[in-house]
Parts: sequence; structure tokens; C-alpha cells
Amino acid sequence: MARPKKQISEKQVTALARIGCTVAEIASIVDCKKRILELRFLPAIETGRVALSQSLKRKQVTMALKGDRTMLIWLGKQYLGQREKHEVSGPDGEPLGVTQVAVQVKIDGDWYNNANRLAPAATPAPIAGLIIDAKGNGNGNGNGNGHADKEVL
Repeated sequence: MARPKKQISEKQVTALARIGCTVAEIASIVDCKKRILELRFLPAIETGRVALSQSLKRKQVTMALKGDRTMLIWLGKQYLGQREKHEVSGPDGEPLGVTQVAVQVKIDGDWYNNANRLAPAATPAPIAGLIIDAKGNGNGNGNGNGHADKEVL
């Protein structure tokens, strides 16, 4: 013989969903399994969640209309597609300058300048900065011990 259905109040399930309880929390409160709630009370849970959403939106709009600047900005972003404009500029609003850096790297005896291989006989003119002499072992990590040999000019 089948076990009798547990008496669960649909009104209580809706009220709990209305205050934001999860299905697991409601199940714990009414002392039943989550699956039973999902099978028997899904419409009541959804009704409670919709009521919660409506209540929160109503409160947010009320706050915004009373002059809450933060809420006005947030609602404008959510419902009106408003966005903040972020601009980056140099001193006194001037455009940012672009700086190029010359890089010279020696790998297995071949010199590379800004990722272009130089002629085999060419030795690069020294530049102020760092020249890296990486003795490759075929796996791309320099001299085999995880560290490239470095020469600073």
C-alpha cells in the first residue's frame, strides 16, 4: 500500500518563495524532499518568486523616484540601456602618446629585432636597455634550465 501524501500547505510554499527561500530551504522547513516540492508545487513556487521580483522592483522604483541617486543610476542602466562613458587621455586632455620599444633578442646565435630575424652576419647596434641571449634547447624556454642568459648593455 502506498504511503499517504504529506500534507503541505500551498499557501506556505508560496509565502516562503515570496521571501526568497530556495526549493531546498522550503523543503527543509516543510520537512519533505525537494523533488516532491518541484513535482507538486512548482506553480506555487513560481508565483512566490514572481511576487518577490515585483515587490523588489516596486521598492527600487519608489526609492529612485524619491531621489535616491544610486538607484536612479542603476535603474537607468538596467531598463534604459544607459552606460557610463570611460575616456582615457593624457595630461590636459591631450591624446595619449604611443611609445615604441626596440627589442633585440639572440636565440641560438641568430639575432631578432622586434620579432624579425636579422641577416645572419648582422650584429645589432647596441641600444640602451636589455639584450637577451637565449640559448634554445628546442622547447622554447631558453637555456634548458628555465632561465635565459641575459646581457645588459
